[in-house]
Amino acid sequence: MVTDKEQQLQERLQRRAALVCAVLRKFIHSFYRGRQEMIDEARAKELAKLASTGKKGKKKKAAAPKDEPKAGNKDKKPKKTPVQEAWQTFLADMDERINKQKRVGLEDIYRGTAQLEPQERVDLAALLATTNKKILPLASLNINQHNVRMALVSASAALSAQDAVPAKSARARGALASRGASAEQLLEQGFSVSDALRAGHPVDAAVEAGKHNLKELREAGLSVRDVLDVPGTDLKEQLEQGPWGLRRLREAGYCASELVAYGGNFANPWSLKQAGFTLMAPQWKELLKRRAAQQKGDGELPQQESSRTSLG
Repeated sequence: MVTDKEQQLQERLQRRAALVCAVLRKFIHSFYRGRQEMIDEARAKELAKLASTGKKGKKKKAAAPKDEPKAGNKDKKPKKTPVQEAWQTFLADMDERINKQKRVGLEDIYRGTAQLEPQERVDLAALLATTNKKILPLASLNINQHNVRMALVSASAALSAQDAVPAKSARARGALASRGASAEQLLEQGFSVSDALRAGHPVDAAVEAGKHNLKELREAGLSVRDVLDVPGTDLKEQLEQGPWGLRRLREAGYCASELVAYGGNFANPWSLKQAGFTLMAPQWKELLKRRAAQQKGDGELPQQESSRTSLG
């Protein structure tokens, strides 16, 4: 029987782990957002370089070289990249919480990492694997920041190994299901959404447990309607926020015809086009025709759509 003192201890550990988990989520988001900014900047420079090229590959006259920097600016430190700033902010934040505020400890990093979603743990492992000495020079870290980094690497490696080793046999799946394991617990043990459905769990429970991995839902044979019509989940609201959600569905393997059949914001031709779906001009016209028919009872089409007549 758990005593009140033990229960209070567990609650305190859970609060500390949740705090670390929130910091890690912010770090992962900042890192990948910074990396995307660097990719976009590199693409813009490449396009500018191509635009500066004249006809038949002849380059335009180069601009006059700028004045050389003054001698006093040679010692100026180079500007940090967004991914370097993400690392610096994360390590400084954890150093503050561990060594100054004493709100969490190094052992809470493992508990906080364990509270991340499976896809977030995968993203974190990829982040750590691609961080080299150029992104994070070890010589620039103090002992506390170095300890934080090592604890994070160890926690990620341990949890990645734990996620990669589960038994996926039908016998093991049946044994877990017979003990009352939920769909979410099956997925935490390394089983797929298909395994959860074979174990007898309803579609709603399987979608709720696997909503972080749309590709796995698609591989399980679930349709767009199966995924989006699950009650009590915010997945539909997340995915209908413009081209971003449609792009996630496209990358998972869903096609435009399924989204058009579902209707609503998922059948918006402009969002579909921005999300990367490719259809022939007659198919786009047919889609617009269906949209007009669906919205006929609501009046005229919105100004953005009614002012255009062809996508070809």
